[in-house]
Amino acid sequence: MLGRNVRVGVGEADVVCLSPDGRSLVIVEVKARTASAGSRRPESQVGRAKQTKLLQVARAVQRRFGPRLRSAKGLRIDVVAVELKAWPRRSVIRHHEHAVRAG
Repeated sequence: MLGRNVRVGVGEADVVCLSPDGRSLVIVEVKARTASAGSRRPESQVGRAKQTKLLQVARAVQRRFGPRLRSAKGLRIDVVAVELKAWPRRSVIRHHEHAVRAG
């Protein structure tokens, strides 16, 4: 992991890391919500406006970290959704790779 809550001029990246193969800078948006009957999944909160914002943040983060990461030519934006369940005290985590297309 390269950073958490990385602030850039246009916003903040929850998690910044390098892909396992070292070829891509990965920006991870984390969405968490307490699960209840009829509640929407946390990842449903990443709509078109949020995706546009994530792209802006990702490009700014890439400019900041890019010179230090010569092997990372690509950019990937993932979403990790966490549903916190009160009973039976079990959470569900879903990882959506390439959730936002970086173009």
